[in-house]
Amino acid sequence: MNRDLENLAALLVANGKGILAADETVPTLTKRFDTLVISSTEQSRRDWRGD
Repeated sequence: MNRDLENLAALLVANGKGILAADETVPTLTKRFDTLVISSTEQSRRDWRGD
């Protein structure tokens, strides 16, 4: 089992891969959306987070 966990961890941080922190606050997402010219609505934030 330990080897499985090590393999999974290696896959998660392989080149071009990573972990997305999708717990950004509304003000943080609004700033990000402003730079991308996206309206910060409840639905757009859900879509961004993949909910």
